[in-house]
Amino acid sequence: LVEAALRDGFGEIDRSLAKASFPLLKLRAGDRYFTEQATQDLDVDLLHGGFLRQAKQRGAELVVRCEVAGGRQDDGTWLLRTSKGEIAAPIVVNAAGAWADVVAARLGVPPIGLTPKRRSMAVVPAPAGHEVMGWPQFYPADEAFYCKPAGGRLMISPADADPVEPHDAFADDLRVAEAIAAFEELVDYQVTRVERSWGGLRTFAPDGEFVVGFDPVAGGLFWLAGQGGYGIQTSPATGRLAAALVDGTPIAADLAAEGVRTEALSPARFR
Repeated sequence: LVEAALRDGFGEIDRSLAKASFPLLKLRAGDRYFTEQATQDLDVDLLHGGFLRQAKQRGAELVVRCEVAGGRQDDGTWLLRTSKGEIAAPIVVNAAGAWADVVAARLGVPPIGLTPKRRSMAVVPAPAGHEVMGWPQFYPADEAFYCKPAGGRLMISPADADPVEPHDAFADDLRVAEAIAAFEELVDYQVTRVERSWGGLRTFAPDGEFVVGFDPVAGGLFWLAGQGGYGIQTSPATGRLAAALVDGTPIAADLAAEGVRTEALSPARFR
């Protein structure tokens, strides 16, 4: 574990610095502590809102609470049957997350084997007398949980990845309880209540890689799925990649320099 941490860019710190960084920490004999300074956090709501504003400014129409019931191709045009009427388009981007295989099946296209996996989250009060927002994300080597500051409180997750069917996700209360118990083993703080909890679905392709590209069988159907929990971090890059592939233009030089290989991401690898 030590070799893996050092190989992944972590640096070992002494007990006093570990305690200063995360004041709740129990200093136990034999424990060692590592930190990774380059990690940053994202304001997901702000980033997502910015994407929506830019899309609207460029003429996109946002239609919500609109279920795709089915669809077919007619002379190079997709005709989608939705709960808000028929929509026609030459290209359909299937970015339905955990439901991407479901949407494909409703369009008469074979699924590619995506697996949604649940991730549970809970927010608990910050300990009295502590300003937690400067604290780092904290987790043990076995990743039984992770804890990070959020809105002046602490967010705790069991880092679960349980395969489930696509659904409106909710937290697994047992998993949350196990994570809190593991957290309490390592800190001088007892969690007295959970203020709120929720769940999300992180969707994986069979090989764990992203799926970005046109379906090789169903013309005009573009897949953008299987981001496996890294969708928001990679959204600027995958969005630009997808736009280039949809438009039929070369991918940006910086993406090419990073070694992005479109064939490795194409859904054709599953056909």
